[in-house]
Amino acid sequence: MISFVQQVGSIVGNKFSYCLVDFFSTPSLNSLLIVGDPPMPIKLLSTVQSTPLIQNSFAPSFYYVNVLDVAVNGKILPVPSSVWELDAVGNGGTVLDTGTTLTTFVEPAYQMILNAISEEFPYPKVDPLQTFDLCFNATGLISLSSLPTLSITFEQGAVFSPPASNIFIDIPGGLKCLSLQGVQGPFAFTVLGNLIQQNFHMEFDLDSSMLRFASTQCSGSFR
Repeated sequence: MISFVQQVGSIVGNKFSYCLVDFFSTPSLNSLLIVGDPPMPIKLLSTVQSTPLIQNSFAPSFYYVNVLDVAVNGKILPVPSSVWELDAVGNGGTVLDTGTTLTTFVEPAYQMILNAISEEFPYPKVDPLQTFDLCFNATGLISLSSLPTLSITFEQGAVFSPPASNIFIDIPGGLKCLSLQGVQGPFAFTVLGNLIQQNFHMEFDLDSSMLRFASTQCSGSFR
């Protein structure tokens, strides 16, 4: 995508956006990719927020943003600021990536998020399943609004608040699992994958090096 936008940048204003539909929607729907400005107004469900895009010369094909903090049920977690930093040799930081399904948080941020969600969890948990650390029997679940919330604050105060449907996924057998994972190591970085970005219009303005986003219903934003 970055090479295509660079090739036609002067024509499309060095801008592109996408809107990812629910991965598990039935019937299956196509997500939207827009090069340049949208051809018509998008039906947004929240105020547009913006945060700077960060350049990493060691990984120029990735789109980075600065994370300031994360919160569970509105409570900011005491994650050291160094956990989110992109260092001088291109390690660390936070990437937006539609080619990755699950979201991964570097340690110790992931363990703090997992612990906070577990403590706030209103339903009996079952044993971890496959690569998921938190699962529960969802047969009696009436509303996703009863599940813990996660919010991520970016530079300049933009707050990304995915709905529960973006961070809990259905597993065969009537289960739901937290679709977040941890990663650690000297070269590890946080990746916001495509599930957590569902039903957000994400606009990348390369001329101004800004990410703009707002929630929407991607299956009907143009339809």
